[in-house]
Amino acid sequence: MGADPAGELLRAATGYAVARLRDVATPSSLAAALGQPLPTDAADLAAVAAHLTSAASEADAALAAATRDPPDIASAGTTLWTALAQVRAAAALLGAPDPAPHLRALIAQHLPAGAVSTLGLADPTVAWTDRALTLTWRTSTPPALVPGTRLRRAALTVAVDGGGAGGGLTATLSLAGLGLDLVGAAGAAPNAVLSTIVGKAARVTADVDLTASRHGLRTHGSAGPVSIPATADTGIAALDDLRLSVRPQGGAVAIALTGRLTGSLGPLAAVVDGVEAVIVVDPVALLDGTPLPPPRVGAPVRGIGLSLDTGLVTGGGYLAPSPPTGAGGAGYGGALQLRLGPVDVKAFGLLRERGGETSFVAVMSVELNPAVELGLGFTLNGVGGILGHGVTINTTPLAKGLKDGIIGRLLFPPDPVAAAPQILGTLGEVFPARDDGFVIGPMLALGWGRPTLVRLDVAVALALPDPVVVVLGRARAAFPTADAAVIDLRASLLAQFGGGMVLVRAELETSRVGFASVQGGFGILARFGGDPTFVVSAGGFHPRYTKVPGELAGLSRISSELAPPIGFQMRISGYVALTPNTLQLGGRIEVAYTVLVAAVRGSLEINAIVQFNPFGFELDLLVKVGVEALGHTVAGVDLALNLRGPSPWWVRGTGRLRLPWPLPDPSISVGPIIFGDPAPPTPRSTVRPLPRIARAFDDATAWMPRARPGFTPPVTLAPLPRLDGADAGRTPIDPWALLQATQRVAPLGMRLDRVGPDTVDPPRCTVRIAGDPLVGGEQGATWSQVREAFATAAFLDLTDDQALDAPDFEDRTAGLVIDPSGSRPDSPAGVEATMTYEDVHPFETFRRSRRTAWWTQGLSVQVALDATASGASALRAANRYAEVARPLTVRPASAVRVADLATNATATTPDPADTGLDAGFAPWSDAAATASDLGLSTLHLTKTGV
Repeated sequence: MGADPAGELLRAATGYAVARLRDVATPSSLAAALGQPLPTDAADLAAVAAHLTSAASEADAALAAATRDPPDIASAGTTLWTALAQVRAAAALLGAPDPAPHLRALIAQHLPAGAVSTLGLADPTVAWTDRALTLTWRTSTPPALVPGTRLRRAALTVAVDGGGAGGGLTATLSLAGLGLDLVGAAGAAPNAVLSTIVGKAARVTADVDLTASRHGLRTHGSAGPVSIPATADTGIAALDDLRLSVRPQGGAVAIALTGRLTGSLGPLAAVVDGVEAVIVVDPVALLDGTPLPPPRVGAPVRGIGLSLDTGLVTGGGYLAPSPPTGAGGAGYGGALQLRLGPVDVKAFGLLRERGGETSFVAVMSVELNPAVELGLGFTLNGVGGILGHGVTINTTPLAKGLKDGIIGRLLFPPDPVAAAPQILGTLGEVFPARDDGFVIGPMLALGWGRPTLVRLDVAVALALPDPVVVVLGRARAAFPTADAAVIDLRASLLAQFGGGMVLVRAELETSRVGFASVQGGFGILARFGGDPTFVVSAGGFHPRYTKVPGELAGLSRISSELAPPIGFQMRISGYVALTPNTLQLGGRIEVAYTVLVAAVRGSLEINAIVQFNPFGFELDLLVKVGVEALGHTVAGVDLALNLRGPSPWWVRGTGRLRLPWPLPDPSISVGPIIFGDPAPPTPRSTVRPLPRIARAFDDATAWMPRARPGFTPPVTLAPLPRLDGADAGRTPIDPWALLQATQRVAPLGMRLDRVGPDTVDPPRCTVRIAGDPLVGGEQGATWSQVREAFATAAFLDLTDDQALDAPDFEDRTAGLVIDPSGSRPDSPAGVEATMTYEDVHPFETFRRSRRTAWWTQGLSVQVALDATASGASALRAANRYAEVARPLTVRPASAVRVADLATNATATTPDPADTGLDAGFAPWSDAAATASDLGLSTLHLTKTGV
């Protein structure tokens, strides 16, 4: 059986019609069915036989078209009508111009047994004209289609239409007074909810029409859901907006009745939106008499709303299914709001299931009215909290939605029930599922003034197991009152501490001072790890700055718009931003004056960026003035100036005259004009980085103990005292600790053009750790490199473009960590000391102190450094050991692959031992140096990190 229910039903109807035509395929069988004698004239008998032969041929063609995959219903209907026309012509030659009354008895002898038993069909009525043949079976006392249903009247009509463009075949099933028991039909869990709201005897009744044609399956003439009249017998509930839809379900058809039930019981009122009853009908099974499955009732419910009003307690709630999201499965979400005297209780939450694991997050708040006095005009307006299990916090949607009021949907929303869909959607985005996650935090609402002039809503949430603290805040200051504010300032705040960053971001939204609206965004970002940076911005960034951190993307310009009711408008906006290598600032002022249909507009915009290393700046100036009428430009002038410098100065200007259509807009361009001498090279001294790095390693503060990853010490030792005398300058470590040595003079394993302002000797050299360190006078100790963030521009000679594109910091080798376990001590002599510890026995009151002896042993560590010029072979042994406890390697965001686009070849990259990256990849600084050494004319640096 195919997957098209309409095609299957019409295929069965075509087969039934062809079978009846074959019953009268000869002159004698047709004459017997009509009750007419055969013609005595041989010519007339031959003509009857010819018509019936043609009818049989057309009937076979109709059956072939109907049984194709997929069925060709249009061709089947056309050929079937041609076959019927031939039979009608033969009947006319036999003396029966209207064969319909005679064929009714023939059809009655061959009723579809399955349809008769399922629908209780009686003998059909037959209407046959020169335009159509219609067969209609009706019943006035039909049986129940399936348990839990009732049916007042049913009719099945099959029609072959010879009119129009070639005719057509249709089958229509009309079910009058179809009743469905909403609760008693099936014992699914949702019905228990319905029985509580609408009663156990609840039933819905409607008239249903289904039509199958070559256009598919339609209900009441439409392919989609349609509203139909219906009644509900529920005792305490009413039925609203009943909609009927028909949808394919495999090779069957699902007839769905969906509506909204509203009911009340005393002070409790309920609304069930999306109550659905579905009957699945298999056309072939219906004709064969196979019992239909029971209807599916009660799901999917789109939402359940409750309201309560007892005088003392008022409020309501909302519960709805939650669709699956990218980081969370499907489940249920709900909101609740109750007022108990002076207290408002609000709560909303999500319960989801994903991969067999259940997660939930809930936000609850209690608002106090009147507020609790705290003194000095301050009040406590509300308390609450956030609790989540199996979830974490995603600050990305919070940062993007600050200006859209996302914080207000989480902290003390005014009407959580009415805004439940938006609130639950926000919960799903902000708290994605995480198997081992846990979120908890308090909420407070504070006010100042009587009535409240300033209000602050704040929440502090802790996300585990990777500790991240997130602060959410919303503030409003309204003077003289909140209802009639002349000054109304509203702000939202997001702060994150942990997860490799410190982020503070705030947005001033929908604020005004008198006739002037005020808005703007502010952000601070300090990011650590593989892509460290520090950025401060108020109002965003320079339009051509491409390295905007994603955490600060979309900051609104600091702006104010003045629009008094006199036709004058003025808008001022601006920004300032500071990054490790740039200072950016700019602004725009727009002025307009409107009189009736005419307006004069002008604007001035300035954008500037200052680069620290190498020093330079760029200034853009744009001026526009224009006159408009009826929204179209009458005349206007645009002037633009670009200035760069200072060594040399670079100036370019453009101008354009805007004229009304269809006149062209003439323009002029001047420059670029370059003047001034290039900056003289900065006097530099020459330094040898190798001795500087060696002296840094000689400093005792460069050496420190480091905990062994993944190791739990058997005991916890008190901090060791500072060593004096002969041991002065030595680093004490625990017996199971590692020893780490780092320096900040220059990165190891990276080509150095300079160290700060000083050039290096030898030129473009690289300093590395040469060979394995000696521990206790012997080689063989396990060791690995230690990486820290270095400022890229402090060690490379970069062009202006490279300086803007270079990452602010890169993780490069700063030293090493050594595992001294198993090494032979320099001196076996020990020093006795005292260790005191206590045994604690449950249910006993005494404690026993013990003394023991321990020894300190000395180890000497020697590390060899090597400095080689660029291109020389490294004088170092291969690193035989992997880094300690490194279960996962994540390529830094600044890692790139170097490719020559002219030859499509990948350039050779530095030794992976120096970079810590996979073969074929390099940090940005090494990739740029490689391209410079190879003299690539066309360079492609592909970022590959995460």
